[in-house]
Amino acid sequence: MRKFLLISFIVLLLGGLSFYLYMRGKVRVDPEAPIFTSFEGYPQSELSTLVFPLSIAITDISHKINETLESKPIHISIPIDDGKGTLEMDIEFYDLIKLKWNSPKLYADVPIHFSATATTTRLGIALTNKKPVEAKAMVSMLVKPEIVKGWKIECDATLENIKWEQEPQLELGKIIINLTKQVESKIATEQEKIEEVVESQINKALKLTDAIEKIWFDIQKPIALNKKGTPLWLSMEGQDLSACWNNEPSKDPSVIISVHGYYSLTVGDSSSLSKKPTPLPDYKKLNSPEKAIQASIAAKIPYDEMSKLTKTITDTLNLNYSGYELRIRKVDFLGGDSLLYLKLGLGGDVRGSVYLKGQPRFMEDGKTFLVDHFDYDLYTENELASTADDWLHDYLLEKANQVLVFKFDSLLTKLPDAIMNGIEKSKVGDKLDLDMQELTVIPQEVRSAKDHLSLTIQVNGKAALQLESEVLNSKKKKR
Repeated sequence: MRKFLLISFIVLLLGGLSFYLYMRGKVRVDPEAPIFTSFEGYPQSELSTLVFPLSIAITDISHKINETLESKPIHISIPIDDGKGTLEMDIEFYDLIKLKWNSPKLYADVPIHFSATATTTRLGIALTNKKPVEAKAMVSMLVKPEIVKGWKIECDATLENIKWEQEPQLELGKIIINLTKQVESKIATEQEKIEEVVESQINKALKLTDAIEKIWFDIQKPIALNKKGTPLWLSMEGQDLSACWNNEPSKDPSVIISVHGYYSLTVGDSSSLSKKPTPLPDYKKLNSPEKAIQASIAAKIPYDEMSKLTKTITDTLNLNYSGYELRIRKVDFLGGDSLLYLKLGLGGDVRGSVYLKGQPRFMEDGKTFLVDHFDYDLYTENELASTADDWLHDYLLEKANQVLVFKFDSLLTKLPDAIMNGIEKSKVGDKLDLDMQELTVIPQEVRSAKDHLSLTIQVNGKAALQLESEVLNSKKKKR
C-alpha cells in the first residue's frame, strides 16, 4: 500500500511539474526589457513647393494711385504761327486715372489738363492772348510692369493715343487758331516727360517689396490650426522664393509666386517653434510655373500629449477578472521605431509594470491614423502577478485592443479645413484673401521616435491669394 501511494505521489508530482513547465513555455513571465529606439525623429520634411497666383485688385491699385496723386505741372514750349510765336504750356492731371488690366499689360487712361499763354508777332506788333488757352484730353497709355531686383516694380509706359475732350484754341482778338496739331506734334517729342510721371505714380502704388516681405515673414510664424482642446500648430521654414507675371486672362494683375520651404505640424506646446524667420530672398524669375501645392509635412505627436489622452481613458477604466481588481496608475509611452510601447503601471491586487507593444499605422482608407494591434509583456513586483500571468496575458491584451486604440482620424480628415481656417485667422490672413481648392492629405510614413510619434504627410492641392488693400496702404513695421 505504501509503495502504491509513493508511486502515485511521484506520478502526480511529475505530471504537475510537466504541466507547470508546459505553461511556463507557453507564457513569457519576466522577459527581457524591450529594446527602445534611438531614432530622434525626422529633422525636417522634404522640401515643399507651393506655387500659387497672388493677385492685386485693380481697384485697389487705382485707389492707391489716385489717393497719392502728385502732379507737378510739366512745362513745354511750342512754336506757333509758323515760328513767329511761342505757346508756353503747362500740363497736369485734372481727374482720376483709370486702369485696366489685360495680362500681362496695364492700360491707363490719364486725364490731362492743358493751360497755356501764347505770344506772337503780327505786322511787327507783339500779341499776347488775354484768355489762356485751355484744353482737356484723355491720354491712353500702355504700361508694362516688370519685377526687378529687390522685389520692386518698374513700369515702362508708352503713350498710345490722345482723345481730345476740349481742343486747344488760341484767341487773338477775333482770330481763333486751332493748335491741336502743334500740341500733338510737340507731345510726340516730349512724351517721355508725361510717361515718366505716370510710371512714377504706378511704381509708387505698386509697392510689391513691402507686400512680399510682410507675407514672407508672416507665413514663417506658427499658425494655430485649432484653439480648443490639444493645440495644433503649422509652421514653415522658408528657403527660397521666385515669381513671374501670370499670363492667363484676368481682370486683376496677378503674380505667380513659388515658395520653397520645410513644413512641420506640431501637437502641443509651440515654444520650440519660435525661431527667427529666414530673411527675404532676392527676386528670381520663375520659369514655366505650374500652379499647385505639393507640401510634405513632418508631423510630431509628443508622447506627453498622448499620455494626457490616455489618462482620460484609464482613469475611468475598471479591470476585474477571476476575483482580482486592477487599476492603471500611470501610462508612459516609449518609442520602438516601427512599434510603440505603452508602459502601464498597475495597482490593486496585481502590482507591476506591463509593456504593451502597439503598432502605429495608417489605415487603408488613408484617412485614419491609429495605434492598435497590441501585444503584451509582463514585469512584476510580486509573485502573485507571476502566477497570474496565465490569465492576465489574455485578459489585458483583450482589454487593450478594445480600449486603447488611438484614432487620429480628425488629424487627417480635418487638416485641409484646419489649414484654411488657421491661415485666415492668422496674421498672414489679415493680408491675404485665401482660396484653397482640391486639398488632399496623403499619409506617407509613421515611425515611433524617442519622445514623439513622427509622421510624414503629403498635402496636394491648389490655392489662389489676393492681397488685401491694407497691405498696399500700411506702413512698413520694424521687426
